[in-house]
Amino acid sequence: MATVRRATPEDLDRLAALLCACARDGAALGFLDTITDDEARAFWLGALEQHASGQRVVLVAVDGPDIVGTITVLLAFPANQPHRGEVAKLMVSPHRQGTGLGALLLHAGEQLAWGSGKTLLVLDTEAGSAAEGFYARHGWTKTGEIPDFALTASGKLHPTSVYWKRTPDSSSGEAEEER
Repeated sequence: MATVRRATPEDLDRLAALLCACARDGAALGFLDTITDDEARAFWLGALEQHASGQRVVLVAVDGPDIVGTITVLLAFPANQPHRGEVAKLMVSPHRQGTGLGALLLHAGEQLAWGSGKTLLVLDTEAGSAAEGFYARHGWTKTGEIPDFALTASGKLHPTSVYWKRTPDSSSGEAEEER
C-alpha cells in the first residue's frame, strides 16, 4: 500500500523517471512525449528548490522503494491572492492508474493547501481527458475551456479545462459579499 509524504532531494531521479513514464504515456503535464531524462531532472531540480523555499509543496506516493505518484501544490502568489493555491503535476505511474492513488494524492494535496490557509484551489487539465471526470468526481467545478491552450504530449494544439474548488468551510469571500 502506498503512503504519501513530502518529497526530498533524494527523490530527484525517481521523480524524473515518473515524469518521463507519464509524459511518454501521453499525460498532459506540460511536456512532450519526447521528453529526455535530463529535461525531467532539470524540471524536478527546480521544483524541489521551490519546494525547499516554501513556494510549492511536492508530495510523493511511495510503495516500498518506488515513487508511484506525485502532486504539487503551488502556494506562492501575488499579494492580492494570498488565499489561492494551485494543484499542479498530479501524476500516477501508468501501471498504477485506476488503483486509487490519484484520489489519495489529490486529497493529500487539498488537505495540505487548506492547512496552509488557502481557501481556493485551481487547476487546469487537458479538455476531454479522463482527468476531467476524475476532478468532477472529487468535487471540483469546471469553469470553462481555453482553446489551443497547450500542445498535447504528441505535439498537437489542444484546449485545456480550468477547474476550481473551495475549502469545505470557506465562505464566498468578502469581494463577492460587497457586490
